[in-house]
Amino acid sequence: MPKKRKRGPIAALKDKAWKLLSHAIRLEAADPNGYVSCVTCGTTKPWQEMEAGHFVPGRGNSILFDERGIYCQCSRCNRMEGGNLPHYFEYMRSQQGLAVINELMTLARQPRRLYKPELHAMIEQYQDRIDQCKEVQ
Repeated sequence: MPKKRKRGPIAALKDKAWKLLSHAIRLEAADPNGYVSCVTCGTTKPWQEMEAGHFVPGRGNSILFDERGIYCQCSRCNRMEGGNLPHYFEYMRSQQGLAVINELMTLARQPRRLYKPELHAMIEQYQDRIDQCKEVQ
């Protein structure tokens, strides 16, 4: 049996930052009863059952944490329908406009390295946002 490859410290920090950002986005989008609607199909579920879906597929480092293109989606739209892009495009156009859509598409093609200090700062920021949401509830 081949050995399982160990993930490096940058990958582990990136995973942790993403989990916290996803949590924050879903929690912040929840109504007072804890429900969120999918931006692409309108399905409403508890925030814990939703996902933070990227408008631009691929999730490269340059756009992975760019919140202008991350909104709540149900798992059907996000995973099974590949983001449900026609509906996501319409939502993005209404929320962000074509200039941001074009900028995100351009950024997605540009390489970007993430560094430990930057990831540590993101983790702290996202955790603070989660803590603030919990204080309000």
